[in-house]
Amino acid sequence: MPGINVDSAELDRLAHIFQCHTSEFPICHLGLPLHLGKFLKSEWSPLIERFEQRLEGWKGNLLSSGGRVILLQAVLSNLPIFFLSLFKIPKGVLARINAIRKRFLWSGPVRQRKKGRPALGRDSSSKCSGGLGILNLEDINRALLSKWKWRWVSNHSLIWRGVIEARYRYSIQQIDHFPRGASRPSQIWAGILNATANFQEIIRWKVGNGERIRLWKDVWIGDYSFEVSFPDLFSLAANQDCTVNQCWVVDHTGGHWVVCLRCAPSADEADLLLALTRELQGTVLVEGKGDNALVTPKGGRPRDAASV
Repeated sequence: MPGINVDSAELDRLAHIFQCHTSEFPICHLGLPLHLGKFLKSEWSPLIERFEQRLEGWKGNLLSSGGRVILLQAVLSNLPIFFLSLFKIPKGVLARINAIRKRFLWSGPVRQRKKGRPALGRDSSSKCSGGLGILNLEDINRALLSKWKWRWVSNHSLIWRGVIEARYRYSIQQIDHFPRGASRPSQIWAGILNATANFQEIIRWKVGNGERIRLWKDVWIGDYSFEVSFPDLFSLAANQDCTVNQCWVVDHTGGHWVVCLRCAPSADEADLLLALTRELQGTVLVEGKGDNALVTPKGGRPRDAASV
């Protein structure tokens, strides 16, 4: 049990309660190196060595090309998955791993080289497109890191999310960038933020009580946000980051919508405001029902967490 900002006496007391030994950073947890500093490129070396050690006992030159593809997919491409789920892989490390995979795919043993073979990028395309369907580790890395964003958006009761919000003053709408005035992000969290640009653009919201949805900037009615559909009204909005429930006024009929502007609208802007109100009229907020985030893949239909 290592301690962070804990004196040795308190650490010994906790270790005695949990019946474990005390330790100091850096440590290795579930195969991942953990320490208080930056994750260095040299710390990827054990992973690269695992690739080479695994290939030492394989006789690639005695295997058919199909057999090498199967081994590459089932074993080599899955070795770094645990690392890729937390850390953004450096370009140099990715190139080294791809070089090892390429040499095994086209040349058999890892020590042998053969020139004139295409890079893995071309073979990473699907079999339907004429490729070999080999996993693209860079895409896998981005997908695994982006999944943390999805967990953040879809489940607001996560303990680690509360820690991030308290540490960096985050809100649900700031998953694509780092908020101004916040302390510098850790290497892991910075990698997650940079994994997928404009993640909010593929999120569609199913409205409940409207507490987590931004009226103007999130997509919750139609295919576009009101920021895009009504740019003139957005520029006049009194609060461009207001949530949906802040624009819903409960009355004896159940409720109605009120969109606040900074100033009185012109005639054309009044027509736009009327059109926006008509868009909103078909939606009623339900008290006590949470908002649900849906992922909309490119060219696909929205899917919830259970189907992703």
